[in-house]
Amino acid sequence: MPSKAGATGSTGVWGAATQVVATNGGFFTGVSCSSAANCTAVGHDSNGPMYATESAGVWGATNDVSAHGSASEFYAASCTAATNCTAVGYNGNDQPFYATESSGVWGAAFGVSGGGGDGLDGVSCTTSTNCTAVGFGVSGNTEFPIYATESSGEWGGVTSTAGGSYFDGVSCSDATDCTAVGLKDSDFEPIYATESSQDWGAATEVPAPGGGYFNGVSCTAVTNCTAVGLDRNGEPIYATSTVDGAPTTPTISNLPASGSIGGNFTATVSTNGDGTTSVTSNSTGICTVSGLVVTYVADGTCSLTAHVAAGINYGPATGVAQTFSVTPPPPALTVRSHRCVSATPERRTLHISSTAQRPSAMGSTMPGVPWPLECPNPSM
Repeated sequence: MPSKAGATGSTGVWGAATQVVATNGGFFTGVSCSSAANCTAVGHDSNGPMYATESAGVWGATNDVSAHGSASEFYAASCTAATNCTAVGYNGNDQPFYATESSGVWGAAFGVSGGGGDGLDGVSCTTSTNCTAVGFGVSGNTEFPIYATESSGEWGGVTSTAGGSYFDGVSCSDATDCTAVGLKDSDFEPIYATESSQDWGAATEVPAPGGGYFNGVSCTAVTNCTAVGLDRNGEPIYATSTVDGAPTTPTISNLPASGSIGGNFTATVSTNGDGTTSVTSNSTGICTVSGLVVTYVADGTCSLTAHVAAGINYGPATGVAQTFSVTPPPPALTVRSHRCVSATPERRTLHISSTAQRPSAMGSTMPGVPWPLECPNPSM
C-alpha cells in the first residue's frame, strides 16, 4: 500500500485516512483536484512514477507512467479537469521531467532541458497546455531555485532565479502571474518569488521565528497567497500575503474648468493602481455619468469622484470630490420686430428689436442694442 494514504474533507469534516490499492507499493507526494470528488494523486513506486485517480468519489488502483528508470518519481500534479493533468518530478537521468494526462490517457514522461541534478517539485496549470513548474538546480555543491514554463503545449527550458536554494511549491493565478515558495538553505528561512507578466523577481525571505521553509502555496491573485511549511522544530507554519495596499489617490486629470448644458467630456482617471477605473457623480441633477462619459444636464456645480478597483498589485481607492460649474447654453436670437432702412434698394439694412444679447467687438454682450443685418431683398 502507499505509505501515505488519503483522507478527504466533506463540508468541512475530515474523514479517516484510507489506503489506496498500490499495484507496486510506493507512496504519494502530490495531489490535485478539479472538483470535490475528482482528484489525481502522484508519487513513486518500485517501477518509477505512478498515479491514482479518484472519479466521482471512488479511488482506483495506482498505475505506472513510462519514464527513465525506477529512480524516477513524481513530486507534484496540477489538474485543470478530471481527466487532464500534468505531473512533474525528477527522472533517473538527473533531469527534471513532466508527463501529461489528456482525456484520461497518460503519456510517457519527457525531460525538460536544464542542467544536471535538477528536479521539479511543484507545478500549477491554468489551462491543460499552460503550466509553470518549479524546483531546484545543482551546480557543484550549490543549490538554486529554478522554474520552467509550458505555453500552448510547448515546454521551455529550465531557468534559475537568485536569492534562495530551492522552490518546493507554486501557484498561478493566470498563465503569466505565479508565486513560488521554498527555502534559503544558508539562513534556513522560507522564501517566495513572484512572476508578473512572465518576469520573475529574485527570491525574498519571509521572517520566521526560529527559521523554517515553505513547501506549498495557494494564491487567488499574485499577491494574495497563503504558504505553508515547517519551522526548525518540525512545527507547522503558515504565512499570508495581501495586495501592496492603497495606490495613489485617483484623480480626474482632464477635469474641465466649466461646461455648458448639453455638453459632455470623457474622464481620464490618473492613478498607479492596476484595477479598473471609474467615475461617479455626486450631483446627478447637474451632471450624469455613463462609463467614463460625463454629461451636463442642468446648471449648477457638477461634483465628480474618481475610483480605482482592486487589482493584482494594489487595493481599491477612492479620490476626493472634484467640481466645476455648468452654465446654460447661449440664448437663441429671437426677432421681435424688424424694418429695413437703406437709401438704396440693392442693399437694405434690417434692424431688429430683441431681448437677445448682441456680441460686441470686445467679446462682451450689450443687451437691448439693435442688431443690424443686411436685407438683400429690395422688396422688404
